[in-house]
Amino acid sequence: MYIIYMNVELSVIVPCYKAEKYVARCLDSLLKQTINEIEIICVNDGSPDHTIDILKGYQEKYSDKVRVIDKCNEGVWKARLEGVTEAKGKYVGFIDADDYVKPNYAEIMLNTAINYDADITICGFERMDMETGIVFSREMCKKENAFSPKNNPAKLISINGAVWNKIFKADLIKSMKTIANPPTIWEDIVFQLLLYPKVKKVAYTGECLICYMVHQNSAINTVKLEQIEEIYCALTEVRDIYAENATDMLSLFDTIAFLHLGISLNFRLSCDKTLDLKSIFQKNNAILNQKFPLWKKSKYLRFSYMVKNGFANWKLWIMKLIYQMHGLRLFLSVYRFMINKLKIDIKW
Repeated sequence: MYIIYMNVELSVIVPCYKAEKYVARCLDSLLKQTINEIEIICVNDGSPDHTIDILKGYQEKYSDKVRVIDKCNEGVWKARLEGVTEAKGKYVGFIDADDYVKPNYAEIMLNTAINYDADITICGFERMDMETGIVFSREMCKKENAFSPKNNPAKLISINGAVWNKIFKADLIKSMKTIANPPTIWEDIVFQLLLYPKVKKVAYTGECLICYMVHQNSAINTVKLEQIEEIYCALTEVRDIYAENATDMLSLFDTIAFLHLGISLNFRLSCDKTLDLKSIFQKNNAILNQKFPLWKKSKYLRFSYMVKNGFANWKLWIMKLIYQMHGLRLFLSVYRFMINKLKIDIKW
């Protein structure tokens, strides 16, 4: 059903840094939407190339649609929040400058959000090679039922960490608590965790609406050591907010921390052969146990809970067993082989 909108319904924020090669494609895709009630807020994050010139050209040509914020380089976290401050829409979405969207992206996302009164609306996407355009995979393109985190909090665990395949109620984001030390990686995960305590409804479009570009160097899943400390610090800050304002969600938070620290981070670290993985894994495990201790006894990782809830998060339950049996390094070796040689990835 087509919905007639009044004024700006959706603000799409596009953070830009060294984006001169591909930002035009991104903006063209947003300008070709099947509805008109959207605005495009481009935040130039101190790009040293000609990105700002391209953005200003679009702003001059499409002054009714495109707005440009030019700021010094402070990273994507602050770029997004500056865009949020300027957003006029009832909903806010984020698209990376090197990605682009399907023509019905805004219409389907808005219709779904409005029909379900969803705080977060999620769409599917396809991973594409930046150089060849070959589609590696299509993900989250199967329709799922909308859910309330209050009634089914475990569903939050399975939401992918990216913000670029979602739109959010603007009021939700504008009232979001922030942290003093956002990380330079995993910003999306931290951002979403800050929102979860106030989320009342999550909905899915079941449609593939975004083309996510994979660069040649994207396969290098390494993390700098200083960035690990940033992640610890950021997640600890967010947990403190939960401890003060959402104590009933602490077990859920620690479960999500296990997913990202115990599995995702360790996987990325395992790809760097120069690191002393044994000592780093030990430290990572110590941080998990000290800062996020509820993961060990989390009801969301119990067999009985998994069975009762239709085998929800069963892969994470298996990983908990592997982790506790000290089989993580062997598993990660097999996992890397599956990804690199067999082109098989596991979606947690």
